[in-house]
Amino acid sequence: MASLGDAAPFCCCWWWCSSRAVAAAADMAGDRAALLALRDALRLPGKSLRGAVPVGTVGNLTALRTLSLRTNAISGGIPADIGGCVQLRSLNLSGNRLAGRGLFSLALLEKVDLSGNRLTGGVSPEFSRLASLTTLNLDRNGFDGTLPGNLTLPKLARFNVSYNGQLGGAVPASLAGMPASAFLGTSLCGAPLAPGAVPVGTVGNLTALRTLSLRTNAISGRLPEGLFSLALLEKVDLSGNRLTGGVSPEFSRLASLTTLNLDRNGFNGTLPGNLMLPKLAQFNVSYNGQLGGAVPASLTGMPASAFLGTALCGGPLAPCANPSPPSPGGSKGVREEEEDRRERCHEKCNCRMRPEETQSCRAKFQNRLAAFNRHHMN
Repeated sequence: MASLGDAAPFCCCWWWCSSRAVAAAADMAGDRAALLALRDALRLPGKSLRGAVPVGTVGNLTALRTLSLRTNAISGGIPADIGGCVQLRSLNLSGNRLAGRGLFSLALLEKVDLSGNRLTGGVSPEFSRLASLTTLNLDRNGFDGTLPGNLTLPKLARFNVSYNGQLGGAVPASLAGMPASAFLGTSLCGAPLAPGAVPVGTVGNLTALRTLSLRTNAISGRLPEGLFSLALLEKVDLSGNRLTGGVSPEFSRLASLTTLNLDRNGFNGTLPGNLMLPKLAQFNVSYNGQLGGAVPASLTGMPASAFLGTALCGGPLAPCANPSPPSPGGSKGVREEEEDRRERCHEKCNCRMRPEETQSCRAKFQNRLAAFNRHHMN
């Protein structure tokens, strides 16, 4: 396998496009001079190149218009001196092991393919400086965050950020005309994806996902069940949407959660009493106006601001008016009280009364219970 860091094999495979090793090509300076003679294109797809691109190699190809090193094993960063290729129109570094960034000074670039690498961080708004871009493929990397809302590429005809599992938020208006396939395997939403919905079939498949941020969109409906199968999730931010229904007890399955923000939605009902998240440090359900009942014991350590704009009580909030709030039917507390009376009556009848008084006591109890049932069950 050729190495970009070893002089002899690197030079041959780097510019002669030959699968044979040339022992005579041992002098990097001589090979670099030959490289300078290139005037148009350098294509080395699938040549088993490995290692980092030596500094001072690519940047000297000032007349180069096409550079393709796809499907090799090149590692390290995008060549730091690539800015010297001022005439470059087409750059294909897909299918390597590259990390980092740096190519925004190449104003003439028309096609960029960086798919299938190890690029991380946010998708930079600096791409807007490449006003001639018609193709931008960033799929199958490790990009995260949101797509820049000010990304403006007037000539862009092909765009792909699919299978960057930590990309989320809304698709910018400037990219709404791209096909839905350009955003598969992400947590993006909005046009051209289903409006107001998390893309079907994507959330549950992102098994390595640790951060999910879909805040401040227009996502509606209930949470997808696939969310609760993502066991590695550490941070979930769904605030500022239109989600409805109850806060699911299934969140307890996400034992690694440290952050759960559900504020400014339309959740209703009560918070699940069995919600157990041992690592949870930040929690927010504020401004879900239809949430009520008592704050569960597992969440009483959260600040009161986490529950503002709700009808919740207890914990860091004011005490609940009824420590054991009645069920929606309103009769649970009364029924429990009557059961207590029944126990006391039986105890009194069986232990403290003469046999002839016991029958009278029980008859009175049965009459009271029948009256109770007529009053509360009709």
